[in-house]
Amino acid sequence: MTKKEWMYVSIIGALIMTNLVMYSKLANVERTLENMQFEVQNTNHSVQNISTQVHQQMNEMLQEQLWIPKKDYQVMDANIEENTITVNFEWTLRELNEDAVVSLLYREEGEENWQEIQMENERDLNYHLSQTFSLDKNYQTQILASSENHKRSEDLFSLDFKKQMEHHMMIDAFLNVRNEDVVLNVHIHNPTDHKFLNVEREKLSIQKASAFLYHEDDMIREIDLMENNQHAKPDPNAENITYHESITIDEKYSMRELEVRVLVEDGLGMEHEKITDTFH
Repeated sequence: MTKKEWMYVSIIGALIMTNLVMYSKLANVERTLENMQFEVQNTNHSVQNISTQVHQQMNEMLQEQLWIPKKDYQVMDANIEENTITVNFEWTLRELNEDAVVSLLYREEGEENWQEIQMENERDLNYHLSQTFSLDKNYQTQILASSENHKRSEDLFSLDFKKQMEHHMMIDAFLNVRNEDVVLNVHIHNPTDHKFLNVEREKLSIQKASAFLYHEDDMIREIDLMENNQHAKPDPNAENITYHESITIDEKYSMRELEVRVLVEDGLGMEHEKITDTFH
């Protein structure tokens, strides 16, 4: 081989050796990165475990600070005709002074004065009480222990009977302007398996459902939603009404001043209304 050829061979050999060394170094770097990633993942798992343990310990500490560590209530009866609901309360106290008298306090939402029901003291500090309330009101409840020189109280439950009655039906309605038309969309979802009310399904079912399209005080269109229900899929635990229509609006009406009102009446005689003039 000539000197020139030996020089080319040497250069090629040197390049091959350099590439092999670089490949080896890159492989070592890749292994190092994989090890670092594995360590980071382990660190993340450790941090998550520590966080979980801290939350559990915090919850345990908070639970230990509660004067009423256990509490529950169940609806025993709801009388729609008499507008009453009977609730059974159960609670346990962590401790109680020997001369303390235990009472259940309740008041209507927004009221200042409490109504008081005194309890007979129980040695095991487990209490239970049935009480009847108005179905069309919301209540706050507390437990009070009072003695000659000391009083102690803690919240028990917020009883949102009125709120649940008023909002057991979900109504969604909106308008969407498209060129010269307005698209009306309405969806009504009425669960009929309410656990908080022991009443017949018919009393919770939809009796009437209508949509009204207004321009200011001028009603442009009335739609019977039950008669024109487009929701085909049956649901054993709920009633669903869906309505969709593109409506041509007379040019004398301003699109931006339209309003849709949806009015639904259930078997309890309660009316549920949704009003919207939101455009999308």
